Amino acid sequence: MMRKTAAGAYQPARHVQSGPAGAGDRKERSMAKYVISYRATKDYVPGREDDMAAWAAWFQSIGEDVVDLGSPVRETIQIGECGAGQRLRGYSVISADDLDAALLVAQGCPGLQDTGFGVEVGAIEEMPG
Repeated sequence: MMRKTAAGAYQPARHVQSGPAGAGDRKERSMAKYVISYRATKDYVPGREDDMAAWAAWFQSIGEDVVDLGSPVRETIQIGECGAGQRLRGYSVISADDLDAALLVAQGCPGLQDTGFGVEVGAIEEMPG
């Protein structure tokens, strides 16, 4: 389920579960984590002033569902089939109810306005141990 923020963006709604009847306590259900990888052409130039403002606004619209703001990636080496002409440019980790909700958040990525820019969204599987 999505909710609209004050800024007009959509993001996954938090779910609250009630305890036993009459217990009066409520606890938040843990949502799954999703990685959003940012991919762009080799000649993509990050850091334009207007671009940075758009990214900041987008992250603000995601709000507390940002688990790890992530980092840009500047230098890469590829092994195997990684996609013609694209390079990893960064990542973020968000929490969402499901993959569809995470995709809805990712669709607001300002980088998608640039030619040759793409995002990939994947569910993070928690490893035991």
